[in-house]
Amino acid sequence: MSKKRILFVSYTAEMVGPSFSLLQLLEILKEQYAVSVMLPQNGPFVEFLRIAEIDTVIEDRHNLHARSIPNLWRHIRQHNVDLVFGNTHSRCCRNALIAARLASRPFIWHIRSNVDSRPVHRLHAVQFIPFANAIIAVSESSAASIRPYTDQNKICIVNNGIPVDQFGAVNGGAREALRRQLQLDPDQFVIITVGNVDKRKAHEYLISAMSRLVHIVPRAVLLITGRLDRDPAHASFIRDQIQERSLQAHIKLLGFRNDLADLLSVADVYAHTALMEGHCRAVLEAMGAELPVVAFDTGGVRESIRSGKSGYLVPQKDVIALSEKIGRLARTPALIREMGSAGRTLVEEHFSDRRMASEIGAIIESTLNK
Repeated sequence: MSKKRILFVSYTAEMVGPSFSLLQLLEILKEQYAVSVMLPQNGPFVEFLRIAEIDTVIEDRHNLHARSIPNLWRHIRQHNVDLVFGNTHSRCCRNALIAARLASRPFIWHIRSNVDSRPVHRLHAVQFIPFANAIIAVSESSAASIRPYTDQNKICIVNNGIPVDQFGAVNGGAREALRRQLQLDPDQFVIITVGNVDKRKAHEYLISAMSRLVHIVPRAVLLITGRLDRDPAHASFIRDQIQERSLQAHIKLLGFRNDLADLLSVADVYAHTALMEGHCRAVLEAMGAELPVVAFDTGGVRESIRSGKSGYLVPQKDVIALSEKIGRLARTPALIREMGSAGRTLVEEHFSDRRMASEIGAIIESTLNK
């Protein structure tokens, strides 16, 4: 029996959170379905897909804007696509939904963040989300943000998952070698955060917390890992904050890195200060690497961390509480080990990529069979 053909539509060819999640999903689903991905342009994500031997289609003539709908419709019909899958609530996926419905094909919309008050988000939610055959939300927080706009029976919650085996204990010699490469002393207490340096990630609160923490833990150092070119003005603001607080010796802006698992291994604690999250992969990866997580209590983050067991949740924008919780961990190495172990177990049991793919596969099958 031939495999059902599933066309996945990505709004970007960059390697961002939704791209990593989709790639991991496809590497598992390709065992069951004939999968392909349509993107609005060429880019790093395309190369990752090709390495994984996943077919790609570049719709760069109109960048998957509204004028691409006829091309999308023709592609769906000519390639006998059985189902279209939109990866996030972007206008690219909106256009794919329109083309799928015109071609009489079912459409699944994977909502990876919260539908907020921005006009484009409200437009998609009010006018288009109801036409999806099924909706996957990455967290209860994301699901709650779309329930007012559609039949709640269409909504399924499937948390993000990660390839747990890629994270975890690293050879002590390799860890120390990477610390030396990063110019970290063996006795420094290392906090790490992962995320592009833009307004959404709110690194300024972590910098404020560091200005307090260094008085409690003088050997503390913060590694900020993520692209600096997505929001240059905000990246400049963050650099100014570091300089104004005289924290140059305590904060390192590493930029984008493709060795995240190794970087996590050199850290003692993971910190996360985003003010809105659907369901953050970086938090899961940190727990997979056996790091306790200290984060603002927001959205899908609170659905990942067990506060007091795998880390701490603190009130949003409360830099005093943030610094105090990190300081408590710095003073209690046994607590770091205990919480890190609890976080790893939590990820293994609830947030693996295989679990995620199994649940999404069941939704695809159900939608195809209706």
